Amino acid sequence: MNRSYWKRSAELVSALIAAITVVIGCHAAPVAPTVGPGDGHVKALSVAFPYGAQSVPILAVANYDLITVQFSAMFTTSAQPGPNASQKLIVYVNDASGKIVAQIWHDGNGQWGVRPGSGYSQSTLPNATNPWTKVEVILDQKAKKYSLKLTNGQTAVVLFDSVDYTDAAAGPPASIVFQRNGQGDPGLCYIDDISVGKGAVKMPDRLNAWVETAPRLNIVPSGKNVVLRVEADRATCASADQLDWSVADYLGHVVKTGALPVPSGTGKWATLLSLGALPAGYYALSGNFRTQGLDFSRCGSEPENVIAFGVLPALAALPLAHTDDSRFGAQGTNFIKSGKWMAGDPYDPLYPALGARWVNSSESWDQLEPDHAGQYMPKPTIGGEFAYAANHGMTYLTTTHGIPAWAMAVPPTDRTAALGGKIDSQAYPPQNAAQFEDFTTRFAHHMDQVRRAYFPTMAHNWYQISWEPDWHWKGTPRQYVDMASHAYTALHRGDPAARIMGPGTGVFDKTVEWLHTMLPLGLGKSLDGIATHAYYLGEGDPNHPPLPGQIFAPEDQKVIQDMREVKSLARRYLKPGARIIQSEWGLDYKGSYAIVNPAILRQLAAYMVRGHIILLGEGADTTYFFYTSDYAGESGFGLTFNLTMPDPNFGAIRVAPKPEFMACAAMTRVLEGTKTIGPLTGLPADCYGYAFDRAGKTVVAVWKAHPGASKISLPLAKGTSAQLIDFMGNPAAIESKGGRVTVAATEYPGYIEGVDASKLTIKVR
Repeated sequence: MNRSYWKRSAELVSALIAAITVVIGCHAAPVAPTVGPGDGHVKALSVAFPYGAQSVPILAVANYDLITVQFSAMFTTSAQPGPNASQKLIVYVNDASGKIVAQIWHDGNGQWGVRPGSGYSQSTLPNATNPWTKVEVILDQKAKKYSLKLTNGQTAVVLFDSVDYTDAAAGPPASIVFQRNGQGDPGLCYIDDISVGKGAVKMPDRLNAWVETAPRLNIVPSGKNVVLRVEADRATCASADQLDWSVADYLGHVVKTGALPVPSGTGKWATLLSLGALPAGYYALSGNFRTQGLDFSRCGSEPENVIAFGVLPALAALPLAHTDDSRFGAQGTNFIKSGKWMAGDPYDPLYPALGARWVNSSESWDQLEPDHAGQYMPKPTIGGEFAYAANHGMTYLTTTHGIPAWAMAVPPTDRTAALGGKIDSQAYPPQNAAQFEDFTTRFAHHMDQVRRAYFPTMAHNWYQISWEPDWHWKGTPRQYVDMASHAYTALHRGDPAARIMGPGTGVFDKTVEWLHTMLPLGLGKSLDGIATHAYYLGEGDPNHPPLPGQIFAPEDQKVIQDMREVKSLARRYLKPGARIIQSEWGLDYKGSYAIVNPAILRQLAAYMVRGHIILLGEGADTTYFFYTSDYAGESGFGLTFNLTMPDPNFGAIRVAPKPEFMACAAMTRVLEGTKTIGPLTGLPADCYGYAFDRAGKTVVAVWKAHPGASKISLPLAKGTSAQLIDFMGNPAAIESKGGRVTVAATEYPGYIEGVDASKLTIKVR
């Protein structure tokens, strides 16, 4: 579940959500996308959830005898083998009254079918290498029959020819409806290039804006004037008008308003909107044409009539003796600098803006020797993401999970699945320990050479030996402990400076369970530290998944208790100084992108920052943000809006920050390079606080877990002045009285510098 092409386990997707997202370029609501005869195309991607439907209108086809409804589709492969291995899709062509003109469907293992007037038929698409399938439904309005033609790679075939209309009484086509049924696991189905007739598309008027100096990141350095470029493509909005606009901060407070004259005429209109220098934080521009009602278009995962942008804090993070001392990492690569998918630096400028130094490198046995022993031939030089990470002075966690099927100790019950290539690479241990150690030693030796040559500021290579095994492992606890022992021996043999981390379980409760089971069996002797993810799936009753937009506060989900237990177990079973790395955690909207609103964005930001502060404050040395940018299939995990989603989906080329990105950027600058002192006690009810040593000075993060505000009094260090750094990274002096300072704790953490740590009541850790 790491790196750019990550797709989460099906268990994390709410089965309640009944939605399909069809994104049509960047269009302006409320005008619906339409397709009609002529020349052109429209993009529509992704059918992402288990239930629901989305309709796309068709215009002006009544006078045509033959009509071609065309689109492209791609289906992900389920992790679950069997007849539902590919995601299902049903497509209807309906008339204006809702009668079904034609119905086609896609099932597992490449089966396609139609429903003619007389019933159902199905066929299998011939094998081809291209995962995208071009689908053409040819409608004969005169004969009331239709055909289904598929093109996959170089193979084109008419699967069904001249079948009866599904409803003989249906009139001219008026809409295409894409629907996912509820079978199979909730993966993705991508839909692209819808067209009708010759492929024409009637696009509505569009209004968009972006940061002039950073159009693909939309973040401005501290102290710089914010200049937005505003553009409109007008077709029907041709008369003179006025654009009324406003800019709000993350709390919804309007900080700027104004109006711009819009001259008459069709085609493109553009102007620059100068907002001056703004405090650090998240901002959202909204507006509309006063007379004609056109508002800002929805692009990718960004909400309707929202142009998001940010201003970075002026704060500077503490310098690090070694890059692997960094407290912050992130998952996800983006191609913002080049603006071309899979081209150029995947980290610049998003990672420096966020303040994250750790990234992941996936180098597993099943990847490097998929067919037989001896395939792995280390390259003398590095390239790709590794090289860019080295250029930026970043640090990496190498994930080594995955056993090739030919080398796995598969029991007889799973042998058929293994031979068919349908066995999880983390299901069982290697069948030959010496062979496993030989490969692992050779790999570790190469990684040691890479670190010495290209990453001189890294003190160690860090290896995570399994990735969310609680979702994948089918072996016994003893087998896992033995496998970890062989990995530990081989990695240290090949790389004397190696640090071995595990087990990397995905759910925090499962981490505690695995450690309680396996540490007494000797797992601690094979680990230099604990790796875990911090997802909390016990969000209430498991039989009643969260409602759309229902996000749970980390303080209510055992994050504190679980982190304390992991820390206690590490002290009991591992060597002194063993690190704890939280290598993946984030939050989503628990629904579709259509439900997002400012309140959800604020809540997400508050919970994200609080969760990561808790992890660091309770004993984690490093914590990772998940994910850098939104993607189709799960809604809202990104720290940024993906403005081109879902094309590309992973590896965004144009983004805009969410409130959580700007709040996390403030947190990294305050807490990077700090040493954890511990959690505060004696605070008002529902309030939380953590103290950190920041180069000899104490900084305390405080907040209230639920709505409202409470006063918190803290002792001031002698000879110092206190300052409060707000949620977005804006510092301000605060007055002291009697050697103490008083601040208001809200849902949004603030940071107080200048506190006297010796007078704080800290929970013994």
